[in-house]
Amino acid sequence: MSAYRKIATGSGPGVRTYLYRGSDHLLLVEGSVQEKYRRFFYNDIQAAIFVPNRLHAWALGFFGAAFVAVGIAFHFSMIPEPTWYFVVPGLLVWLRLVYVLMRGGYCTFYLHTAAQYARIRGITTAGKARKIMDLIETMTPQPSEIQS
Repeated sequence: MSAYRKIATGSGPGVRTYLYRGSDHLLLVEGSVQEKYRRFFYNDIQAAIFVPNRLHAWALGFFGAAFVAVGIAFHFSMIPEPTWYFVVPGLLVWLRLVYVLMRGGYCTFYLHTAAQYARIRGITTAGKARKIMDLIETMTPQPSEIQS
């Protein structure tokens, strides 16, 4: 059995991100061709912060609306066949947007230690961020445990 358990996966332009849970730390793996590894020990984590991101929702909404509008325009033109090439992806984008917004919306997630302040690109939804924050809270020692 592996010593790590995957808890988050994400991607961006040319970068793939994985966040693994270890016994005493979180392991962040970023990269596609060349990977970069960072460890965040539970005892060293000072804060886990997520900031709601409204821009992503607006961009997805605009993208979905544009696809549906183009599909409707094709439907009323003389060439109705390409309609579904635009309406179906637009509706799928909208469904994804509604699903994520119902679960808390998009966010940007940061981990802060004494040595580093890092954005974790694999965590883009508030639900996933809360899950990671709960995990960190259960794994970090409480102030009363540190002093004794």
